[in-house]
Amino acid sequence: MATAQASCPELTEEDFVYAMKEMNTYIDVIPEDLVDLYRLACKYADMRHAEDVSVRDVMTTGLISVVPQNTLADAARVFLTEHVRVIPVLDNDRHALGVLTEADLLSALGLPCRHSSCSLWHRLGRIFSNVQHINGLGTPVEQAMTRRPVTVSRADTLHRVMDTMQRKHIRSVLVVDADEHVCGIVTRTDIVRAMVMNEPSVCTAKAPLRPGAELRAPRHSPVNA
Repeated sequence: MATAQASCPELTEEDFVYAMKEMNTYIDVIPEDLVDLYRLACKYADMRHAEDVSVRDVMTTGLISVVPQNTLADAARVFLTEHVRVIPVLDNDRHALGVLTEADLLSALGLPCRHSSCSLWHRLGRIFSNVQHINGLGTPVEQAMTRRPVTVSRADTLHRVMDTMQRKHIRSVLVVDADEHVCGIVTRTDIVRAMVMNEPSVCTAKAPLRPGAELRAPRHSPVNA
């Protein structure tokens, strides 16, 4: 199968006209169609390139986690201060025991979970201004968390992550190293960011995913109960 060059100058319709003449054969297509076809091929090549990016290049590190003994009040403070949608629940060796989502938290507190993100922060803010009136805040995280979280390896591709998230109907996956220690997370936001940052202009060389970026060691910071 022929492969396109890594980069080339921007092509014009006139370039396709000359190319068709040089082929010296009849082609039942007009130059405008060739331009559209070429642009579509570039788009799908860009998408394929982005999906081949490794997890280690797109994952979010520096996670704030909780331990099973932390309370829902502890977790709610993490949601409020860090503005995250999911909190890993880890043991002392950074192995994944579960995840706590916004929906898990609100469901455990007996509150409706059909809401926008904005209303979530407002709702949690009201909770902490009236702590004495909310039942369940002292419940251990392990009683509300989603167990058996889905994990991927740092060496996995973004394509596998996207396929896993689609099949499992989840919004994020934890990333583990060879020893099954949690070292990051990939969310839908990370995927969108990777796609955007890997989308070059038509017929231009691809820029690196994160120029000058360095992976940081994960910050395992169990919340103090």
